Amino acid sequence: MSLLLAVLVLVLLLAMMTTKVMLGLLLLLRYATLALASLAVLTCLPAPPPLRFADYEGKAKELEEKMSERHQGEVMEFQAKMAEKLSHQRVKFSKQLLDMRRIQETLARQKEYAEAHKTKMKADQMEAMEIEQFRDKEAGKNVHRESMFIQKQKQELSALRKRIQTGRDELKKQRQLELERLLQRYQNVKNELESQQNIERLRADKYLMKTLFPQSTRRATGGGGSPKRKPLHHN
Repeated sequence: MSLLLAVLVLVLLLAMMTTKVMLGLLLLLRYATLALASLAVLTCLPAPPPLRFADYEGKAKELEEKMSERHQGEVMEFQAKMAEKLSHQRVKFSKQLLDMRRIQETLARQKEYAEAHKTKMKADQMEAMEIEQFRDKEAGKNVHRESMFIQKQKQELSALRKRIQTGRDELKKQRQLELERLLQRYQNVKNELESQQNIERLRADKYLMKTLFPQSTRRATGGGGSPKRKPLHHN
């Protein structure tokens, strides 16, 4: 009889231990489920959009290269036009040279060929010198015109680079705002999940205590009640 009683007690103890183990495993499983749910929610957050910096920089470089190529072509075209204009431009000779030519013609009509030849030689030298001076002067003007033309192109390229830099700064600001919004959303989801985990943990702890230690739980909550006082009888 005592042996049977001992076996029953052992079976009951094993059952209680098994129940505790099972409840503990269930609690761990619940925590693991919550953790996986949190991870799943966090991983489902949308990833930040690509930086787009590489695409932007590539397009900016392409714009600069195209403008530089266009400028080179425009300079070559400008130089060709100036050279053609200079070649067709008539020289305005000095009054002294014109008078010398008239004297040359007069001497030739008077058949003073020797003097006419001497005058022609002097006039030719003066004409060559004036043509050279004229071309040097016009070449200097063309150099100045070309310099002004190139300066205008540099200003155009500088304006393009400023616009590119403005777009680059704006892209960085947008990227920063996107990251801040994403981090804020992550923090909100994290706080919400932590709050839910705390609530579930308290519920699970309360359920576990109530299941494993029902007597202690009833005493703590006053479930057992207090002993009733006997009524006093007055004689």
